[in-house]
Amino acid sequence: ALFIFTHRAYPIPYEYKRLACMGCTALVTVAFVRYTGNLLWVKIVLLTLYPALMALILRRKKTLF
Repeated sequence: ALFIFTHRAYPIPYEYKRLACMGCTALVTVAFVRYTGNLLWVKIVLLTLYPALMALILRRKKTLF
């Protein structure tokens, strides 16, 4: 309710597709880390690549989303 009320008073153009893409990337990374068991090297690789994936998502131009 607060979001709807404040959006009427002061609309902010959120980039919902980009936010959804970032959220899905985070969920997929967490799922892989959680379900790889005790494979430490897989966890290290995924958690190292996660910031790189976020940088790629944020670097894309708005016209793509």
